[in-house]
Amino acid sequence: MRMDKFWANFWKQQLIAFFIGMGVIIIIIIVLGGILMNTLEKEYEEYLNEIGCPEHEHPENGGRVPFRMIDSYGTWLYLKDPIAFMVGFNEYKLEKVR
Repeated sequence: MRMDKFWANFWKQQLIAFFIGMGVIIIIIIVLGGILMNTLEKEYEEYLNEIGCPEHEHPENGGRVPFRMIDSYGTWLYLKDPIAFMVGFNEYKLEKVR
């Protein structure tokens, strides 16, 4: 009878340790995924800053980007139009995979 209790407790502890371990692994994957995503987003933002603001977005052409942000188009887009930024970012990710 005592051995049965021992093995029951043993397996209970093993299962608990397994699930705690899996939880830790899942948390690590989520954190690393978030870091990677932020890195790619930053890379895309810098890419947009390098290529500059499109002509149709310049204020003298009736665009919405202020003069002071023309050289920082990626940063402006990230802050002021996150939907457009994410659409472009998703296309950028697809191009990087190909």
